[in-house]
Order: sequence, then structure tokens, then C-alpha cells
Amino acid sequence: MGPEFICLGYDRSIIWQRWAALWLDIIVRATIICLMIFLADDNYLPLSISLAVLFFILYYPILEGLTGQTFGKWVCRMRVVDANGNIPGIPRAIIRTLLRLIEINPFLFGGIPAGIAVASSTKRQRLGDMAANTFVVRCADLDTQPALAEPWRSPYDMGPQIESPPPVPRMKSFGLKAWALLLIIPGASLLYSGIQGKKSHSAFLQPIALSCSQFLNAPVREGWYHLSGCSLDLSQAIYEFSQTTSYTGEAEKKTNAEGPITIVHIPVFGDTDREKEKAGLVISTQDERYKSVVDELRQMGDKKKSEIKEWATKNQDRVFVDRDFVGTVKVADSFGDISSASMEASDQFKVKPKFGILTEGDAPRRGDPNAAITLGAIFTLLAALFWVGPWRREERAFPQDLWDKKR
Repeated sequence: MGPEFICLGYDRSIIWQRWAALWLDIIVRATIICLMIFLADDNYLPLSISLAVLFFILYYPILEGLTGQTFGKWVCRMRVVDANGNIPGIPRAIIRTLLRLIEINPFLFGGIPAGIAVASSTKRQRLGDMAANTFVVRCADLDTQPALAEPWRSPYDMGPQIESPPPVPRMKSFGLKAWALLLIIPGASLLYSGIQGKKSHSAFLQPIALSCSQFLNAPVREGWYHLSGCSLDLSQAIYEFSQTTSYTGEAEKKTNAEGPITIVHIPVFGDTDREKEKAGLVISTQDERYKSVVDELRQMGDKKKSEIKEWATKNQDRVFVDRDFVGTVKVADSFGDISSASMEASDQFKVKPKFGILTEGDAPRRGDPNAAITLGAIFTLLAALFWVGPWRREERAFPQDLWDKKR
């Protein structure tokens, strides 16, 4: 009996069984993805998010394509098969997954389209099953098939006894090896984030107290710093702005103009280093005090140099600022690491080949490197055991014990 005929005998209770498997899968994926993201610190968050998205995308294609079962379907004792009762394969699993985004999206319709499709289908298929020609059957119905009948023999036939052919494997499943391919993603992500976070964790426990001159005379290193004696020169600052668009004239001619300043990048020098050509530290800030000064300088762009110099002399205490900073320093080697908008004005002040970008405020959110390393090691160990372990099993067309009894 093929899967198609098995599904014809199902009532609507299969919907609730599939619904339970769905939510088990959602819980498993959400738990692993949350661990990958929340145990990583801010420095490695983009990589962790990328690997979490990869895990999310590959979950159904790998498990359903190579084994026919996700974690939820394994717990609920169901399997995805093709029309011949075989493992569907990755291409069919991808088709099911693409339509799952519409049918079984908890943030869109909450699985209602899939439930309606399964309830109205005589073969209990959702749209993804119909497109991929797959069926979701209970394992008990798939494994328990009638034994092969003995070949008919005449009582007068004295020829040699002919045994029925041995059962052939119906489906070759990757079994836990598919889980190994999947678990290596969170394992590698957590291990890398944990090991790298362990190296830099001490630099963010409390601010490192240095004078600005000491910081600038040493190789730039990332960390959380309390820098004293910093000198800012706002006349050399570069800025980013929001662009405003206006339409003028009968032809509705489009013109772009500089809007309000959104962020200011200011070179930072030590007490006696203001005359240096190259800055070793740049502060990126949205402080309204600095934005207003830079905006005034921007509006004076068309005036004579003598007028600008006179204005700068009168406002010297606003243009040249001495103060302390507490913030996080990141290492950069180009203005592109600050902002693509800053590239146009990068000739306004020079920076060293390796310079620091200071962001005021508390230390960034730090993950738990010990927990990340521990969980990463567990996931990696499970992946290794699943890959080399002797748990692979071949599903047969009927139970082996029935064949043994026939012999």
C-alpha cells in the first residue's frame, strides 16, 4: 500500500498531529537561534546572525530532504515521503519549505492556510505537499506493511524450493548524519564567538584609564577606555547629513540639498599633539553641541577666510574643546569603516594607517563566552557523534521479523 492510499484513510486528526510537530520545530529552532545570538557579544553579532539565518534556512531542507523527519515529526512519529514511500530528497524539501513561508508562517496567518488545505484535501496534503508530490504519513502506517505472499506451488511440483526474494530497502535515510550537518552550524558559531569573546572579555570589564597622549603613542587596541586630556578640533570635523529633495519650476525639476547634520566625526589629539598632521583617534558623535558648531561652520563656507578666522577666534572655546571621554574604541584602517558618506570629505583631515573610532557611552553588550564555549562544544560533539556513530538504519518494506518467521 503506497503513501497515497495510506493518506486517503486519514481523518482530520492528522492536522492536530502535524500542528504539534510544527510547534515543536518552532521551539527547537527558536531556542538554538536565540542561543547563537544572545550568547555572542556585539563584536561578533553580525557573524552570529548570519549563521543563525543559515541554520534557519537549512533546517527543513536538510532534515526533511535527507531523513524525512524533523525533530517535531520524529517526536510525533510522522515522516515525509514521496509517492513511492522514499525519502523525498532535498529538491522536494526545498519546494515544501518555500511554500511553508506562506502556509505555515506564525507571523503571517499562523498556519491557517496549511490547516485549511490539509482539511480539504482527500490525501491530507498542504499546498507544499501538492507542489512537491509528497505525503506526510504516520510511521506506524508506513513501517507495518503486509508480508510478501509465498509463491503458489502445485502439490505435484517436485522441483527445487524457490524462496521469496529478500526484502529490498525502501528508503535510505541519512539518519543522524543529517543532524550532524545541521548542528555543526550552531556549534561552530558558538565556539568561535565564545573563544574570541574570551580573548577580549577582560578589555571590557571596566574602562582602561589612560591619557589621550598615552593612547595615541601606543598601537591602537579595541576596548572600553577612559581617556583624559583629549583635545578636539571641530574646524577639521567632517559630518553626515540627511538629504532634502525639492521640486521647482513647471518641469518639476528635482534638486537635492544638504539637510540637518546627523553625525559628526571629529579628530582627537593629545594635549600637545593638535598640530600633528595625522590623527590616531576619531570620535563619532551626535552631541548637539558639536553638531551646532559644525553647522555654523558649514553655513560660513562661502564667506572669506578672514571672516571665518575672526569667527573662530571669537568662538575658540567652542571650536577647540578639551575634555575627557569614556567610550568604546574600535580599530579601523579607512574612512569607509566610519561611514561611506565620510569618504567624500576624507581629505579634510588625515588619519594614521590604523586609527581608532571612539563611541561614547558604556561598554557594548557582552555575551557569556563560557556558556558559548560550553554549548558550542556540546553541539560540535553531538555533530561528530552523529556523523561517525553506528545509528544509521535502513527502513524496509516490511518488518524483518516477519521475513524471519517465513523462513
